[in-house]
Amino acid sequence: MPELDGADVIAAIHGRHPDIPIVVLSMHDDAEVVRHAAASGASGYIIKGAPPRELEQAVLGVMRNGTYYSPAVAQRLRQSAPPTAADELTHRQLQIVKLIAQGHAAKQTASEIGLSSKTVDVHRARIMERLNIKDIAGLMLYAVRQRLVKP
Repeated sequence: MPELDGADVIAAIHGRHPDIPIVVLSMHDDAEVVRHAAASGASGYIIKGAPPRELEQAVLGVMRNGTYYSPAVAQRLRQSAPPTAADELTHRQLQIVKLIAQGHAAKQTASEIGLSSKTVDVHRARIMERLNIKDIAGLMLYAVRQRLVKP
């Protein structure tokens, strides 16, 4: 997908149809990419080039257990890595950080995700407290460094 960010597509599908599990088939096996996909709403992840039987295992695994990660991906995830935004924040908090970093005010953010502006303010305060960030500029810098938005 040369013009789209896979995680954004996953989040859009998951946002519209949260009950439909999403299995990612990707050439990327980097742990950060996998975590970002999972944080965006993916339930499973397999690598292109995996045996054809593995796609069937992934679909059945997601239907039975709720998640499936190919053995190669699971091994990458077990390797130690610094925490990502997906590790530190909930899906809703990630949505809010992205919108704030894109310059949306609390009312715009609230309207876009179906919350009140006061609820968005509470989320923002909790996000900043959890990340030990003191101001909106710091939150925007965090979003850029975590690749939640493009600089």
